[in-house]
Amino acid sequence: MPVDRGGVLSLVGAIADENGNLSKPLAQHTVQTEPGQLLLLSPALLSDDRVLVNLKMGAGTGPGLKGNPAVALYAPREGLFLFALQPFEGAAACDVIHGRADCSFEGSVYTPFSERPITGGNEESKIWVLRVPAYLPSRVGVSWRDGKASMTAGSLHDLLQELRAEESTLRH
Repeated sequence: MPVDRGGVLSLVGAIADENGNLSKPLAQHTVQTEPGQLLLLSPALLSDDRVLVNLKMGAGTGPGLKGNPAVALYAPREGLFLFALQPFEGAAACDVIHGRADCSFEGSVYTPFSERPITGGNEESKIWVLRVPAYLPSRVGVSWRDGKASMTAGSLHDLLQELRAEESTLRH
């Protein structure tokens, strides 16, 4: 986790149940995100000093995904946010330190937080984000509800098609 005035504090341990048992299935999973993965677990998304989304779910890409690994996050009244591991047209770079990304674009600062590291590999990395402000799931025929935050993950190309956020939608 980032420490005020610079530096990073890293803790190492294991996940146990309430009785200290390390043999439960969850204890077998690493708390680290693998290289080439993008993960948002129980994310919160802030814009300047406002909380836009606070979800109790997660979405992430698996290792070896073909294409640009991405997570789509819908924030009611704010639009669709597309986060990806690799640069893509129209996207802004975000600095990532473990479970926090700092994204400055459109005159605002957007900060997604994740309970686990957002990217795998280096402690400090980058992701790219594109905001589609006029996005409404009902307008494009997506099953998400307009007034409820949601998210999904996959390759950027597939997400753009699945969420019907292709070029025509991105330009509105």
